[in-house]
Amino acid sequence: MKKLFGIGLLALVIGFGMQSCEKQNVHPNSTSTSNSLNEKNKDIAMKTSTLRVWYDYGGSNYGCRGTDGNCRDDVNVSPTKHTKINNLAYNANNGDPIDVITELSNDYSFYATIFDNDMLDGVINGSLSLTAKGNLSSSTMIFFHFIDVSTLTSVQPLN
Repeated sequence: MKKLFGIGLLALVIGFGMQSCEKQNVHPNSTSTSNSLNEKNKDIAMKTSTLRVWYDYGGSNYGCRGTDGNCRDDVNVSPTKHTKINNLAYNANNGDPIDVITELSNDYSFYATIFDNDMLDGVINGSLSLTAKGNLSSSTMIFFHFIDVSTLTSVQPLN
């Protein structure tokens, strides 16, 4: 009887473990509760624990360095995409957030080649906001900031 109980308990634990490993997909234009988005943002924050740290000392003294931060790996963007990226940055800093959401939604497949889908989905669904620092050119980088309320969740450097 103890052996049968132990096997049943083990099966239950494995079942819960497998269920907790299922990936949640958040797609543009889908609806989710704020609780599930908040949990997703916590998961995103946990994934970033081994990344570089964002720093900003004003002026042009900013970037990513060190470890245990929120800066993702640099993404190289072809010069043919610089104008589109700089326009997104301009709208993120100066435009209506709806314009940013519309741009990301309308050209999701383009931006998904540059940004993490979790970050895009967060901006589109309203759980994250987007700002940028810098201007993308052949000699300068731009840094997109994905912000959850007032906490910087992730930084995506592009060069």
